[in-house]
Amino acid sequence: MTTTPPADPRIEAVAARLKEAAQKRAEAYAPPTDWQPIWKRPRTPKSDADKKKELRKQRRRL
Repeated sequence: MTTTPPADPRIEAVAARLKEAAQKRAEAYAPPTDWQPIWKRPRTPKSDADKKKELRKQRRRL
């Protein structure tokens, strides 16, 4: 027959602080609720001049 030792209030307090700190860290590192990956964001429209400038750069590069 196994018996559990009486709960030590100091250990319980440390365990509670650790749980609270872990919860805060989890909230801090979680992505924001309105966050979206870059590939799912709507594109910002470019002006015709910007498009042509980018195409010129591509042509030069290739």
